Amino acid sequence: MLKSKVLRFSLSVFLFLALSAHGVANSVQLVLHERVDVTNSLIRLGDVVAQIEGRLEPKQLSALKTLKLKPAPLPGRAGIEITARSLGIYLRVGRSVLKEVGLTPDQVKINPEAKVTVHRKSSSVTADQLKQFVIHQVTQTLTERFPAEYQVEVNRPIRSTEFPFGKVAFSLKPIPAGLLAGSLYTYVDILVDGQKRKTVAVPLTIEMKAHIITATHNIKRHQLMSESVLAQQERTITDLRRIPLKLSELLGRRAKSRILKDSILAGDVVESMPKILNGNAILITVQINGVSVRTTGKALADGRVGDKIKVVNQASRKTVIGTVTEDGEIAVNPQR
Repeated sequence: MLKSKVLRFSLSVFLFLALSAHGVANSVQLVLHERVDVTNSLIRLGDVVAQIEGRLEPKQLSALKTLKLKPAPLPGRAGIEITARSLGIYLRVGRSVLKEVGLTPDQVKINPEAKVTVHRKSSSVTADQLKQFVIHQVTQTLTERFPAEYQVEVNRPIRSTEFPFGKVAFSLKPIPAGLLAGSLYTYVDILVDGQKRKTVAVPLTIEMKAHIITATHNIKRHQLMSESVLAQQERTITDLRRIPLKLSELLGRRAKSRILKDSILAGDVVESMPKILNGNAILITVQINGVSVRTTGKALADGRVGDKIKVVNQASRKTVIGTVTEDGEIAVNPQR
């Protein structure tokens, strides 16, 4: 009998020492928050616990705090409630994780009446923020294209949006080249911590007030631009998708096509004057065996320096192809 009691006592001491050596706590008490705001998409036990009472080793404490519970609510959505009962379920689901550090779900105690409401921290992007950003960026872009007074308006409502918590930034996608006034959609990338989360379409109406050059008369194709057919006016423009030309960019050039009276001179409506005009009498230089022979001819097309055009040799009446030179002549190198 005495030997049996001694054996039981020895076994109890051994188990006590063994459990103590493995750091197993007799009991761990969890005290919950009433409400928490989380930033991550996954809720962990450490997010909802205000205090952990009991003797724990660092690895045991870490295992409890990092135990996965459930997905957090989406940004801007209603919070979710986690009760003591549901925490008990999560502890049992994670029993293998706890076992690795010498804990069991039964050792973790929680007040049965305790519960916590979990909300997701979010970053709000309001309609006013987007509107102000777009108007500022578009006005700046247009002013760099062509100095003028611009009236930029958002012509439809924009919705406010919630995003995961972080540093919010906007990036405006390029607007069509040459556009200065009219209706268009601009597109804004919304980034959180440098990662694109959404692209928002923002409809705009743009008006501009500027001094521009207009035609005082109907201008024929290939007519030379002079101050007699041009005027500078201040106008409010509601649709313009080409950059207006300055007077210095017009004088001495010619119309590429017919221009109507009161039209705005913009874009590529003019071209430089050719060195040689169709029908002009020209000098032709022909290189034959290193000897230059000059004769007269007639241009059959307009030509700028470096262009190859057809000309008629007045002496032989033959049509040849030559290159327009800086001197306004035609250089011909006949093939052998």
